[in-house]
Amino acid sequence: MKFRTIEYLKRRKAQRRMQHPTDLKTFLEAELTLCHNTTIRKHIKKTLEELEHFPETHPAPEA
Repeated sequence: MKFRTIEYLKRRKAQRRMQHPTDLKTFLEAELTLCHNTTIRKHIKKTLEELEHFPETHPAPEA
């Protein structure tokens, strides 16, 4: 059996979340996990911080 690291499992979980995001915040958190570019990571973190100040106006539809 192949040994899998915690980082590998986090990336796989993020990839699944990217395919079926429930909202923008979930999508950005998954993108942050997968991204290795520091400049893009900085912009994603800034966007996530800005999202904290705004309530979600359009909740995700119930499945």
